[in-house]
Amino acid sequence: MNDIERDIRKINIECEIARLENERRISRLAMARNLAMLDAERKCRNENLFTLLSTGALIWVFVLLICITIMMFLPLFK
Repeated sequence: MNDIERDIRKINIECEIARLENERRISRLAMARNLAMLDAERKCRNENLFTLLSTGALIWVFVLLICITIMMFLPLFK
């Protein structure tokens, strides 16, 4: 009986070790997935910020161009 109980304990310990290794592996994969998602979100946010800033700069260029054009032609109407 002693050998059987020892084998059962040994198998239980091996199963527990395998379970812990699987949990650790799953945890690493989940962490890697979360980091990849955060990185993608950061890149997307940076692209949106660049688009927003470039659009704003383009709008300001047109506004300034219109203002300069008006200031150039304003003396002609006096």
